[in-house]
Amino acid sequence: ETTFAPPPARFEAGTPHIAGAIGLGAAIDWLGRVGIEAIGAHEARLLERATKGLAALPGLRLIGTAAEKAAVVSFVIDGAHPHDIGTLLDAAGVAVRAGHHCAQPVMQFFGIPATTRASFSAYNTVSDVDALIAAVQDVVETLGVGGATANADAASENDVLAGFRDLYQEVILDHSKQPRNFGTIAPASHEADGYNPLCGDHVHVTLRLDDAGRIEKIGFEGQGCAISTASASTMTEALAGMSRDEISRLFETFHDLVTGKVSDEDAVELGKLTAFSGVAGFPMRVKCATLAWHTLNAALAGSGEVTTD
Repeated sequence: ETTFAPPPARFEAGTPHIAGAIGLGAAIDWLGRVGIEAIGAHEARLLERATKGLAALPGLRLIGTAAEKAAVVSFVIDGAHPHDIGTLLDAAGVAVRAGHHCAQPVMQFFGIPATTRASFSAYNTVSDVDALIAAVQDVVETLGVGGATANADAASENDVLAGFRDLYQEVILDHSKQPRNFGTIAPASHEADGYNPLCGDHVHVTLRLDDAGRIEKIGFEGQGCAISTASASTMTEALAGMSRDEISRLFETFHDLVTGKVSDEDAVELGKLTAFSGVAGFPMRVKCATLAWHTLNAALAGSGEVTTD
């Protein structure tokens, strides 16, 4: 039989987290020496600088501007999905969080799918804030969003955007800004909803099969990042007239492409879809690139919806 110790010992799976307890004690001692008030004042200065600098950028809107708030700043930029902004800032060495932050009701209240969020603490400096502002400025100018004009020369001279150029090829930017086959097919023989909880991307795919079981017409609606939207757009173009088996084979090849497993010989059949080869260098974006495809499979299978995990 098993004899349980009284709480809380019964919930300890093994050796207590001794190192963590020692580290917690050291952190408390450090906070005591520096002073909570001093840390609060430092964070407030960083927040003020970040708020003023970001608010001055074209097309940028701050989400949450209470007078008394922690040193956290969330924002959206017209024409750019937070997931794309986060990827570009990461390439510039600036760490932020992008998505719905496990606060979907708040996102619904503000009428947005997600935000980009930067937070500051005692170990951050004014130069960190300035680096954030400068990097966001680069994103605005490079993408030509928020009312700004795209600055291709500046982007070509900025080495930190090298990863961006590999990921966001011209085809992807074109299809994300001018998606093909955007809209609902009526009447539709199959349809499904797809949702990526990581960043809030949502896509609704509708299609109609002909008597031979081939795609006669296909369309999509929804909102998402550039990768997600462009993937849905190029997918609908590529699948016209295909049978279920042909769709399955093409998706398998496309999935191998975005996960870095496809050979050059196999990639030839993908056509414009090869533009997504850069996704292989950003594993977190694979879900964005494949969301529409998984939704299509759900539609053909009659399941009606799919959530990537």
